[in-house]
Amino acid sequence: MKGDISKYRGENGIHRVPLWRIGGFALNNTATNLYLFLMNYVSYYLVGFVGVVFTVAGSFSMMMRIWDGVTDPFIGFVVDKTNGKFGKNRPFMVIGNAILLVTSFILFHVTHKLPESMPIRFGFFIVISAIYYVGYTFQCVVTKSAQTCLTNDPK
Repeated sequence: MKGDISKYRGENGIHRVPLWRIGGFALNNTATNLYLFLMNYVSYYLVGFVGVVFTVAGSFSMMMRIWDGVTDPFIGFVVDKTNGKFGKNRPFMVIGNAILLVTSFILFHVTHKLPESMPIRFGFFIVISAIYYVGYTFQCVVTKSAQTCLTNDPK
């Protein structure tokens, strides 16, 4: 892997990256934004399918954003201390995407099939959403931090 990276090192310490790698990295950001777009419909799903009162559904969004803010520093610390065979960011891109894929499927395809008791459905939704936001944080931390790691070429 080191030999592959060294061929992109230019003069004066400039690290150039082929255009396809920059495009591939942009697709990671696109995936993150698509999952965010999906979660914009969560209040409608909670009210229409899960049976939650609208004010509770709105409060849910706020609670999950607070949870996201709590997890950000911890996951950022873990990503920062990671230096493995596949680099600092790649494992978290894969892990984050896997978590987002599985939990978003469970959120929107399993929750409304649970028993109609509101505490069971809503509690399940909160737990799976908390895991979802951990995956989302993996994606966002990588999306923001890897931009500076990708290249230092001003062009």
